[in-house]
Amino acid sequence: MPLGTPLATRTRSARDPSSVSMRGRPTVRHDSPAGRFATALVAHSRAESPPPAPSSQADQPCPAQAHRQAASGRTIRVRRPRRLPCDRLHRLPLVLSCRLAAGANPDRTRCRSGGRLPPPPSSRPLAHTTAMHHPDRRRSLHVLTRLGAACLAGPLAAQAQPTQPPARLPSASAAAHFPQRALRLFNPFPVGGGPDGVSRLIAQKLGAAYQVPVVVDNRPGANGFLAIEAFRAASAPARDGHELIVLDLVHLAAYPWLFKRLPYDPERDFTPLLPLFRTHFFIAVGRHSPHHTLADLLAEAQRARLTYGSWAVGSPAHLGAAMLAEQTGTRMDHIVYKETAQLYADVANGTLSFALGTLATMRALVDGDRLRLLAVCASQRLGAHPQVPTVAEAGGPAGFTVAGINLLAGPAGLPPAVADQLWRDVGRSLQGPDVDAKFNAFGYEPFAMPRAELPAYLQAQRLTHQRLVRAANITPL
Repeated sequence: MPLGTPLATRTRSARDPSSVSMRGRPTVRHDSPAGRFATALVAHSRAESPPPAPSSQADQPCPAQAHRQAASGRTIRVRRPRRLPCDRLHRLPLVLSCRLAAGANPDRTRCRSGGRLPPPPSSRPLAHTTAMHHPDRRRSLHVLTRLGAACLAGPLAAQAQPTQPPARLPSASAAAHFPQRALRLFNPFPVGGGPDGVSRLIAQKLGAAYQVPVVVDNRPGANGFLAIEAFRAASAPARDGHELIVLDLVHLAAYPWLFKRLPYDPERDFTPLLPLFRTHFFIAVGRHSPHHTLADLLAEAQRARLTYGSWAVGSPAHLGAAMLAEQTGTRMDHIVYKETAQLYADVANGTLSFALGTLATMRALVDGDRLRLLAVCASQRLGAHPQVPTVAEAGGPAGFTVAGINLLAGPAGLPPAVADQLWRDVGRSLQGPDVDAKFNAFGYEPFAMPRAELPAYLQAQRLTHQRLVRAANITPL
């Protein structure tokens, strides 16, 4: 049957007289979009092209084939051009769109499903276009190309437009839609310590207020660099306040003078939000230590070299002990631990001479009578342990104080409205009888400050820690 024969004259399906079947292939209904498209396409081809050559002429071999037939003495059967199945007509726009979108390199065309398409007829070598010798086939594909180009001009033009990234919402709009997903609170301190307890308290209250999960992600070790790197990587794409981090004051004020190279910029990589609490440090020894007072410990340090430990270089426990050695004219060795639990366990069993720590991290050992508190590094005694004298009262340097401050920070470039909202909501979560009870148990005290005053406070602390590092003769790592 010639290719130009209308679809209506082909074999009809016994199940549906209105459908057209081609040698057992799936049928296409005339009233469907594919059927209407095929009928109009063939009718248009018949109107523009003359009737096809008779079958007897179409089946005659070409001159090259006749020459090979005469040379070999065998009859060469001429294969008829392959008809286009009706069930593939609905895929023609996709093929044409891929060919049209290929532009200057149609041989590399790929369709949306990932398969490679053959090059268009005009770019094929003549030796490989046996099926294209039929004039009706060439005219039909020419009509298909024109119709497909007309139908797909609009969609292709729309796809050709470059996709612009969505504009960043203004600060007020960002705060109005905050939060849009779960919050993640990075913590450089180990699980079970005082900072971890406060972080989980904040996460619980913020989750109830925002009606979204707030996940605490503890990344201890490496002086807090692991948590900072994870926070920077997670917050870099959006910087919208859904990733927060708890920092020690030394991360922003002391580490610039203790390390020659930091994996972060303390002034440019964070948006400080608010201080969470302030805590004072105690000087602790093991239960079986021969030093019953701070004066005994300092007298022993004049005769022998003592050892002390901390969880990170530049931590308050490290700087405080180094400052104590500098002010008393003694020499002490510093040992760094990854976990505070192992640190104070070694103090309890006598491996270390002493260590500075907070009640939040030492409470279990203090309550278990495995650690003894010799003095508190504050200007006056604390209400949680009024029986513990200050350093000056126990025979140490006058005015000796060591305090730690934890603060909450967001990524750099945080919208000011979101920063103000977090300052209000986190500050509100740190109020209440349950928070006061936990602070008293940990030996913490509230340390509120307006957000506008926090940058100036941090700058003053950087200068203070610079003097402490130089006075303690600590060589930057």
